[in-house]
Amino acid sequence: MNNNTKKFRYAIFIIGLFLSIATALIGETDTYELLIYSVKLAIWASVPYIIFLIVSSAVRNKLAIIGAGILMLGLDVFLHAYVLFFPGSSTDAIALLFMPIWLVVLFMPAGFFVGWLIGKAIQKFKRDPKEKKDEIFISGKNDAS
Repeated sequence: MNNNTKKFRYAIFIIGLFLSIATALIGETDTYELLIYSVKLAIWASVPYIIFLIVSSAVRNKLAIIGAGILMLGLDVFLHAYVLFFPGSSTDAIALLFMPIWLVVLFMPAGFFVGWLIGKAIQKFKRDPKEKKDEIFISGKNDAS
């Protein structure tokens, strides 16, 4: 894994932690009980980013890591913006409680898969022309005939 991929992984991790902590602590934490609840909420919302950091360290395909990170963080930012700035009803905030589950179970694997597919497509189209000539020669097709 190259240095830029490591920087990207840590950037997604830090931005996700900041989003989780800032959102949890943005409300009133006047009492000890509210503060404890907010800390628990921040830890819960940070779990997907901790899992992303661990799982992405084992993945060697950098586009898979980029795909998962962008999809996770993008959807999380979108949901936070929707709930905090454009709420449709009073129960929209409940989505923030379930978003960590959806990020880990659905969106992170989907992001890894889409990034992996994009990587395979790029590899297919960036092949060396010499390899294509070898394939034609091996298959028995000859341009000279």
